[in-house]
Amino acid sequence: ADTIEAALMDALAKAGADEHELITLYYGNDLTESDANTLAEHITASYDEQRVEVVRGGQPLYPLLIGLE
Repeated sequence: ADTIEAALMDALAKAGADEHELITLYYGNDLTESDANTLAEHITASYDEQRVEVVRGGQPLYPLLIGLE
């Protein structure tokens, strides 16, 4: 994908995020909290029945890790 948002949304669709209750974004050192919250807003717009949480993960190698529960 050309953007992190496009990659995120594609990954969520492939993982069946609509079948889960909670989507958690763990943002790493390469993303700001503001950027992570903007991504969460995009998720909420597409997955309005799921709860979305943003957590500072602080991981050095990956800008974003995604948890589905």
